[in-house]
Amino acid sequence: MRSVRVLAILLAPILFLVAAPSCGDSSPGVPDSPDGVVKAVSEGLAANQPEVLWKALPASYQQDVNELVRLFASTMDAELYDRGVSVAGKAIRVLRGKKDFLLNHVMVRMIAAPDKDEALRELAAATELLETVVASELSSLSTLRTLDVGAFLRGTGRTLMRQFETVSAFLEGDAFSAALKDKIRGVRAEVVSMQGDRSVLRIRTPGQEPAVVPLVMEVPFVRVEGRWLPDEFVRDWKTIVGDARQQIEALTARTAGAEKAKYLATLAELESVLDRLAAAADQKEFNLLVSELLGRFLGGEATGPEQRRPAPPAPDPLR
Repeated sequence: MRSVRVLAILLAPILFLVAAPSCGDSSPGVPDSPDGVVKAVSEGLAANQPEVLWKALPASYQQDVNELVRLFASTMDAELYDRGVSVAGKAIRVLRGKKDFLLNHVMVRMIAAPDKDEALRELAAATELLETVVASELSSLSTLRTLDVGAFLRGTGRTLMRQFETVSAFLEGDAFSAALKDKIRGVRAEVVSMQGDRSVLRIRTPGQEPAVVPLVMEVPFVRVEGRWLPDEFVRDWKTIVGDARQQIEALTARTAGAEKAKYLATLAELESVLDRLAAAADQKEFNLLVSELLGRFLGGEATGPEQRRPAPPAPDPLR
């Protein structure tokens, strides 16, 4: 349950960036050289600018990604999707309004920071991350149908990266920074050979510890529509897109017909419990509802003194 920090003050500039992506764009550019691309992408990601990945893609690849997003938006059941977003919104209401009750629950105390102030910061951080998603373009299928992925990455994407970084700082080992961003910052690339639209780069990735030998690879690159990409990525692109399309179609099939009714019933139950949690008058009532929630949806059982399920009878060995 370790998590993230501040976001309300970020929402206004994010909405501005999404609404007017052409104004004051501080996104990194992508050079027309293979080693320049590696440098630009690594520096952009290290600076929480995920849109650099989008700029590094050829136009036809960007079109493929946009089409996948729109396929999902046009085939996903709107009633089910909207109900899921509604549940997330009610969860935020509980996380905001009942944070003291939540942090006093026995199961939460086992995984939260022992210091109450730090635990409150962790909870606020996690809540803010969820709020970003619910307040973003992802919350509506109608918005997804016309989503500009580049603008999304430049706006909401930057915010989410910053928030994940904050979340990571609460986690043991700080995986996001230590395992990802620190490595990205230290990436170095040099051209080994260049012939027309093909090149080989020697890419050096730093080790995690001073004693770890840096990883050095020679990676073939190829230029596609004016963008330099790893050759293996280019050869696999159609398969990547095809697999993503199949996953979207499979998800659509799994949430249709009788299955849709089951999912809606589950979401309705969850909403009911969240509404009651938001209205809980005291710690005891809140704890009982959390136990009910765990029992219904996670197969868990109450661990506090307020409610314990009786143990099932032991099997009769003579039967």
